Amino acid sequence: MSERRLWPYFALGGAVVLILAGRRRQRLQAEANTNGSTSPTVTAPVGKAGGDPFAILATEAPKLGLDPRVVRAVMQAESGQRPFGPDGRVVLRFEPHVFARLTAQKALGLSKRPTAAQVAAAGKVVLNPGMAHINDGRSRTGGQAAEWETFNRALALDSDAAIQSTSFGLGQIMGFNYRLAGYSSPRAMYEAFASSGTEQVLGMLRMIASVPTQLNALRNKDYPTFVASYNGAPQGTSHNLGYVNRMQAAYAKLA
Repeated sequence: MSERRLWPYFALGGAVVLILAGRRRQRLQAEANTNGSTSPTVTAPVGKAGGDPFAILATEAPKLGLDPRVVRAVMQAESGQRPFGPDGRVVLRFEPHVFARLTAQKALGLSKRPTAAQVAAAGKVVLNPGMAHINDGRSRTGGQAAEWETFNRALALDSDAAIQSTSFGLGQIMGFNYRLAGYSSPRAMYEAFASSGTEQVLGMLRMIASVPTQLNALRNKDYPTFVASYNGAPQGTSHNLGYVNRMQAAYAKLA
């Protein structure tokens, strides 16, 4: 291995498996609060773990002009409306390509998002080779136990990057969106979501309220536009259409 590598290989558990690019999630346009207007605010007491997160949704969503059933349709598409898994841990999804980008950016000392070539030049971050179904970005069928195992391995390498590279909770909010969700740091968001379904709801609503495209699209039930901003799936793609179909089906059941 060349000593000129800026980011080392990490072999955890055997043969090396490289992180390849997975799908992007929630790539927000740089529009949040750029129109000079004051975004609606979400205020509510901090919920307790084990409480009903949908009770606070029924109260807070209308304050933003949102139908609570539409927000639950988003949650259905993102997490199956599950704040926590069977073992009590917050539902999450680790995104290896985001972790590779963030760790490369830190290794290279860049202030801006690195290019694909820069990420490659920084070296290769390797997680558990026994979980290629997660790391190779093609098949994500490992379930929450596998997601958590890989997330914990990433935490051991770079906890801040690991949290920013993971989506959490009912709305599957990416850790790098912590400010939009109303938290002071990625860890603060993670800890709040890990302990409270109510916090997951409030963080999701705060993020949507911070992005006019998302807020207006959800108010108008313009699902393709909402999905393109919230989930990062461009309009007209099969992924966008599939997400929209899941939202529509969930809303019909809730109506």
